[in-house]
Parts: sequence; C-alpha cells; structure tokens
Amino acid sequence: MYFGVDSGRPTTPVAGGTSVRPLRRIGILILLAVLLAASNAFAADVPAQRASARATMKTFLGAVTNAAQSNDESKLDAAVDCLDLSRAPGLDRAARRDLAIQLKEIIDRTRYVDYAAVPDSPDAPPYIFARGAAGEIVIAGSESDDWQFTPDTVESIPAMLKEAMGRERVSGAADVPDYQRPVTWLRHHIPTGWRQNGFLLEHWQWIGLVMLALLGVIADRMLVALLLNVARPIARRLIPDATPNLLTRGARPAGLLTMGVIWRVGVPWLGLPPEILSIVLLAVTFVVAVSAVWLAYRSVDVGSEYLAHRASLTATRYDDLLVPLLRKSAKIIVVAFGLVFIADNLNVNITSLVAGLGLGGLAFALAAQDVVKNLFGSITVLLDRPFHVGDWVSVDGVEGTVEEVGFRSTRIRTPTSSLVTLPNANLLSSSVDNLGARRFRRWKTTLSLTYDTPAEKIDAFCEGVRELVRRHPMTRKDVYHVYANEFGAASLDVLLYIFFETNDYGVELRERHRFFLDVLRLADRLGVEFAFPTQTLHVFRPGEMPDHGEQPPLPEGRERARALAGEIAANPEEGPFETSRSASG
Repeated sequence: MYFGVDSGRPTTPVAGGTSVRPLRRIGILILLAVLLAASNAFAADVPAQRASARATMKTFLGAVTNAAQSNDESKLDAAVDCLDLSRAPGLDRAARRDLAIQLKEIIDRTRYVDYAAVPDSPDAPPYIFARGAAGEIVIAGSESDDWQFTPDTVESIPAMLKEAMGRERVSGAADVPDYQRPVTWLRHHIPTGWRQNGFLLEHWQWIGLVMLALLGVIADRMLVALLLNVARPIARRLIPDATPNLLTRGARPAGLLTMGVIWRVGVPWLGLPPEILSIVLLAVTFVVAVSAVWLAYRSVDVGSEYLAHRASLTATRYDDLLVPLLRKSAKIIVVAFGLVFIADNLNVNITSLVAGLGLGGLAFALAAQDVVKNLFGSITVLLDRPFHVGDWVSVDGVEGTVEEVGFRSTRIRTPTSSLVTLPNANLLSSSVDNLGARRFRRWKTTLSLTYDTPAEKIDAFCEGVRELVRRHPMTRKDVYHVYANEFGAASLDVLLYIFFETNDYGVELRERHRFFLDVLRLADRLGVEFAFPTQTLHVFRPGEMPDHGEQPPLPEGRERARALAGEIAANPEEGPFETSRSASG
C-alpha cells in the first residue's frame, strides 16, 4: 500500500509500502525543527544583563560601582561588555576599562539615571540618554537583541568627558575606581589653554606624545650604553672566545623593549580618542611583543656561547655535540611561543587559528614525515653517540670532519673543504665509519730496492727499519711488519706495515714524515738504493745470441739450496727473522 499526493499524481512506491514524497516532507519538517532550535539557542546566547536598554544601563553602572567598592579591577569587564567596540578593535583590556570609567564619569555629571524612564522592551527603539555639543549617549540593540552603547557614543567619550568635567556630579552618583583614572587626574593638572583642540588631538596630547617618544628614545640609548660599557667586560671574562658583536646584538632588542614599555605605559595617560588610541596601542604593542621575542632569541645566543665555552673546557666531547642542539631547540621554542605571544597581544583569536590549522593536520603530518625521520636521526646521534663534533667519519660515501649536528641534518667538511649536508634520517639506516675514533692510524707502503742489492744488505735494511719502528715515540710496538715481499717489475719490494698511535690526521702526517726521512738516512748509510721504473734493452749481433738450449740440472739447484740452509742453521744469530719474530708476533 502507498499514499497519494495532494496534486493527485501517484508517488513512487518504496519497500515497506511507503512513498518517497512523504519521507521528503518529514525530512523538511525535521530540518525546520532543527533550524528553529538553533535559532532559539542563538537567541539564548544573548545575556539577560543586556537584553534591553534598561538591563544594559543597570549592568554598566552596577559593574563600575562594584569595582570601585570592592577595589576589584576584573569586575569592570562586565561594564566593558556593554560597549560596542567594533570600531576600536585594537584597544587592550586596560584601555577598554578606562573607557568604561570615563563613560560612567560622564553619566554621573550629566543627570541622575531613572531606571523607570529607560525602556525595558527588547523591541524598543534606540534609547538616547543625553545629547550635547560633543556627542550623545545612546543605547541601541543589535540584530541579536544585544543592547550596547553605540560605536558613536564610544568614539565621543573623550570629547564628552572634556565637556562634562566642568560640571559637578549629580546627587546620589556612586564613585568610580580611582586606580583607573590617570586621564582624569592629568586633565585636572593641565593648563586650560593646553586643552584646546588642534589637529585631531588637543595641544597637550600632542605635547605628551612628543615627550613620551623622546623619553623612550633616551631610555633606549641609556640602556644600550649601560649594557655595552658595564656588561661587556663581564661577558668577556665569562666568555673569552665569544663573538665580538655578540653583546651588541643582544643590547639592541633590550633597548627597544625598554622604549616600547615606556610608550605602552604612557600612552593611556594621554586620553586619546578610541579610534586613534586603538591604532597607537596596536603599533606600540607590536613593538613591545616583537622586541621581547627578539631579546629572548638573542639571549639564547648569549647563553649558547657561554655553554659552548664551558664545554670547550671539559675533556668529553659529548657536550660539544649537545650545545648546538640545545641552541637550535631553544630558538625554535622561542620563535613558536613568540608568534603566539605576538598574536595574542594583537588580539588575534588563537583558538580559531589553531582550529583552522587542525583541518590541515593530516596534510601537514604527511608532509612532515621527513622532518620526523630527521628528528629521530638526531635523537639517535644523541643516544648512541656514533661520532662527536670534530671526528673524521665516512657515511654514505661522504667522508670528512663533522662540523655541526642539528635537528634536521649533519654538516660534514670534506677534505676538499666543501660542506656536505647529510640528512639525519640517513643515520638510521646507514653504517657510520668513525675514522676519528681510531686509536691507531695504519701506514702500509712498499719500499722498492734495486735488483742489484745484495741479500745481506736487504736483510740489514729490513732489520734497521724494524729498529726505527721500535725506537719511534709514536709507533705501535706490538704489531709491525717489515719484510721483503715482492719481486717487482723493476725492483725488489719490501713491505712496510706499521701503526701510528694518534687519532689526528695532521699528527699522523707529521710523524709519517719523520719516519720517512729516517728510512732515507738508514738506506744512505747502508748503501741501499731505491729503484724506479726502468727498462734495459740488450742488443746482440748475429751469431752472438746466448745458447739456452741446455738447462742446468735440477740436482744442482737442490744441492745449492741445501748448502745455503745449512749455513743459516749453523749461524742462527745472523738469520733474517730471529730478531723480528718476537716483535711482530
């Protein structure tokens, strides 16, 4: 069974005996119900304290009075909520509270507030409390029935306050908080002629801005000079090898921060109009926030230089590796928190910004895979310590001296003085050959002697080289080999295989040079000559060719070898191997 439609046209039946169009109607009704509930929820967001002109007036006056009686500055926030500050978004909390107090001062000097005369209906037209030459005080409702003092009223507060200060307070008006009235106090002590209107501001306000700017600049110069003249000698004693302009770079943001703080404290005392005050405070707050982050960033450099100096005095090289990582991590933290600090001081909604970033979290995570790998690589270097700064390493075919280990990469200086940046992720899967961690550095070479060198001289030469190894102050004494090893194409080759006890390549080159010269002197005294590639060409005339048809008999060779072996056995102290067996193992 299925239901028909009002138009008389049949509907398409669906499973279960129902039709599509009635289901669509039900869906529309549900959607309307949801929208109605949402509208009621939004309407409920409007606080009852500002549901009408009367409620807003009561809330405003009551909040300022309670703040004065309890000496609680935070209670002024309820009065600030009664002001429409849409045209002055850059005002900070103190400036907004000041505006609320000034408006209360104007109302108290205008007339007594009769709540019965203030409309209490949310549908009432805007309520005009007072109108004067400097402006008018109006409470109006918005589209969401949130009643507030209009933006025109907020902008006219300084001018209306100036006009109202010549009148006495009405009877029964409550006091306003004295701790929030610097402008009112200052106006009482300013000469009347200085309070005349000029270009955009009163004369005394322009004078105050100029004096405040000069005061900030003077404080900046004095602090920078103090840091350079007093703190620089102290820094030189603590960090003798520091960068020459390190403290100069740190003094500049410190002076700028001092100047910004003076401006930030002094500007609210000038009683600027809200739209101008909003712009000035926004600029001054930006200067203070940026200089504070800049100072923290430079402080990391100063602290890192001190830690690096202390690390250079220790025997271990682990702290030499740790200090650069600490410097970079501290700078990243300073920049991250600095951006949040600057945004918060500029009244940027951090919550909505973070929520917006959360929408791209998945894409960011995918893009940050290499960053995470490199981070784990740097952690691996810290935990496993496969090398230290200054070690000679070989990784993925890159060989050189480690200069710096960062979060993302490791920098290696090659023998050709080029700088190779190696991602730390490679350290997770690659073998690291730490050549700088060697206790000994091997030297393997061949000493080529001429073919006319007698066997006795070769034996004496090899033993002499072994004695040089045993007497050299920086050679390994338990493992070395000096033996006649090859019949070369143009020489008799003697193998020289020794180790130098050093892990420094420069020291090895120096000691190899000394040993090399000692070998040359030994060869000269023994009369041993070194060979070089030569070719000998034998020319025979016809009929003078040597006869090789008749070979010496094998027994003759055996007899001569037995005789030589017998001579060696009879004189073992003259054998070529006795003196070197114990030394070479």
